[in-house]
Amino acid sequence: MPMLNTISPVLPANDVLQTIAWYEQKLGFQRDFVYPSEQSPEYGAASRDGVEIHFSLTKVDPLKNDCSCYLRVAELEALYEEYKAKSVIHPNGPLESRPWGLKEFAVLDSNGTLLRFGEMVPSEGR
Repeated sequence: MPMLNTISPVLPANDVLQTIAWYEQKLGFQRDFVYPSEQSPEYGAASRDGVEIHFSLTKVDPLKNDCSCYLRVAELEALYEEYKAKSVIHPNGPLESRPWGLKEFAVLDSNGTLLRFGEMVPSEGR
């Protein structure tokens, strides 16, 4: 029976190389590829810990960007501290437990895309 096993969101990027560099410097990702060339990239990807995010050259106003992406992680609090040290935590997105059973925090990338990071909160009966 077919089974889905990964998802790679495609996020907007005003500049693919600059966006990938931001993910490398701020979020600890590594560049996977750019296409069609380094001189005129229209598409690219970066990954960390087996999670891959793609970027497509798209004009987007970072102040009006309504794109978002949710990333489930292990050791959320350690990741929060890593990103807090790099000053990328969104002012309205500090680490907190949510009523739906997740602990979460948020980051805005260099194009204004909201990245929410979450981890299940252990509870009895779940």
